[in-house]
Amino acid sequence: MSSKRQLVPVSERAIVQRLNRAMGKEGLRLKKARSTQTETSVGEWYVIDITRNFVAQQDVDLAKLAKKWKVLAAWETVGDL
Repeated sequence: MSSKRQLVPVSERAIVQRLNRAMGKEGLRLKKARSTQTETSVGEWYVIDITRNFVAQQDVDLAKLAKKWKVLAAWETVGDL
């Protein structure tokens, strides 16, 4: 038997839903840029503070943010499904 750890892919959509549930308690929401202009100014993924209506984080790495908020388990990876 190999002792290789097998990673289970989780879709971007599922990760976004998990993150928004967790971050919603803090008044934060993860958004994806819908236009090229928005993407050049804040990055593909960004976090907004919904209580004060401003961009809290720019150029967010989805996998790193998911691990930081503990919504992505050690055996999971962000994958395209």
